[in-house]
Amino acid sequence: MPTQHYQKPIERDQQLKSMGLSHAVLAEAFEYGAREHATCTDNDPPGAANTMVYFRTTRRLRELLGVYGWEKCNQDNQASVVNRDLGLRIVVTTFDDALGNPDKQPKNRNEKRSAAEKRVRCNKTGWLPGLPAPQLEDVSKDSLQTWILAVHVGEEDVKAELLLPLNCLGGIYCEFDSRIYLTGPSSEPFGEEAESASGPDDGFPEIEIDVSPL
Repeated sequence: MPTQHYQKPIERDQQLKSMGLSHAVLAEAFEYGAREHATCTDNDPPGAANTMVYFRTTRRLRELLGVYGWEKCNQDNQASVVNRDLGLRIVVTTFDDALGNPDKQPKNRNEKRSAAEKRVRCNKTGWLPGLPAPQLEDVSKDSLQTWILAVHVGEEDVKAELLLPLNCLGGIYCEFDSRIYLTGPSSEPFGEEAESASGPDDGFPEIEIDVSPL
């Protein structure tokens, strides 16, 4: 199945609206994470900068979407934000610099746990937001469709996409049904503050800390 690319602002915004989301809310979340990345120095432990992106983007996303009926979820020790009425889950993950380039296949920076592989099974059903969630025996408890808010903070820019993965092999997302481009030539600029929000990239992946399920 070919990947659906949503690059033009009008296409992107229509798709996000169907999911109860907006570009402004998502941009505020990953830009917040990028600013926290910029606070790290060489004196921080290895991996701290990208871990801060994961931590702070997740927190800000929960804060912003909580106003619209989304809830935080830590099921299977995977931090996310969910909308059970729409049947959607969003997980923040840091990716490589292939984000924003439709000719490249982006990859997450560190391997995901088995929970990620279970989550993508529901994404293969062809289910659409707003319809009843599919009932699958081999899918995790809630059968929510899982999207990835993928973020890359480089030395000179910030890249982000909302991805719908179809496969996660060996902990790496390797196939996508949809790619919604949140940054790049077709997206609105971040603004002066966000454009300068780049900190040291120490080459280490973020460290995922286990959390207790709700």
